[in-house]
Amino acid sequence: LFENTYHENLMMRYGLMYNRELFGNMFVPLVHLDWNISNKWSFSGMLPIYGKIKYTATERLDLGLSHFGLITSFQIGDPEFDNDYIERKSIDLSLFGRYQIAGNIHFETRLGYALGRSYTQYGEGDEMDFRVAILSFGDNRVKKNVDFDPGPIIDFRVVYNLPIPK
Repeated sequence: LFENTYHENLMMRYGLMYNRELFGNMFVPLVHLDWNISNKWSFSGMLPIYGKIKYTATERLDLGLSHFGLITSFQIGDPEFDNDYIERKSIDLSLFGRYQIAGNIHFETRLGYALGRSYTQYGEGDEMDFRVAILSFGDNRVKKNVDFDPGPIIDFRVVYNLPIPK
């Protein structure tokens, strides 16, 4: 990623990710943004994959809006399914809260909605020509299942932030 610091509160990186998935070649233009809008508000993320608008409510509590979007694939690996694969797509939008329990240990929860969520089954070797982010080119694959509907999501986790010296 090419990095440019515009001022002390705004750093951006630009790049391109290539990934070879079971569905074919995927290219994703990336923009990493680290922006301290004010002493209470910030935005960070690697778009279009993830991003967070964060409000620092107290020294230990952050609140905000989170985005996570990912397209990936995995082999089923069961002879009953002829070595088919699953393509997972989802764009998750959620409100989040993150509370510092102690030191680098945090409790985080997200409550939101999964848009365009699908876990689609395709046959082994059934590929598209290529994909640029969410745009597919030469996609004549044959779907073998019914997609999931969009729906609510809830997530609870305990997070340990590894301290990395600058």
